[in-house]
Amino acid sequence: LSFSAEDAERRARSGETLLVDITADWCVTCQVNKALVIERGAVAERLASGAITMMRGDWTRPDPAIAAYLSRHGRVGIPFNAVYGPAAPQGIPLPELLTESTVLDAFARARGVGAQAAR
Repeated sequence: LSFSAEDAERRARSGETLLVDITADWCVTCQVNKALVIERGAVAERLASGAITMMRGDWTRPDPAIAAYLSRHGRVGIPFNAVYGPAAPQGIPLPELLTESTVLDAFARARGVGAQAAR
């Protein structure tokens, strides 16, 4: 899905769990996060299964809507990832360097279940 902060919040309130990935072609850390966490292992499995929806925003070229979204979360740059869900309709911001366990824990928190139960 293409990025929309309003759509992410609306989908979360309706019960969906989403991973928002704000990225850019020139962002090396973004590419590392994708290769090591988002596109492999348990995170990739959840995304492929449809249990988690991926919403990606491309900041390769400056975009005022993405800049405003980053600012609302106290960030001025990327990478920026957040997980939305029924228990976190405003989003759970993730650290710049992702780990599988950090993302899986955020999925569980956003859904409102214990981290161990979600694994």
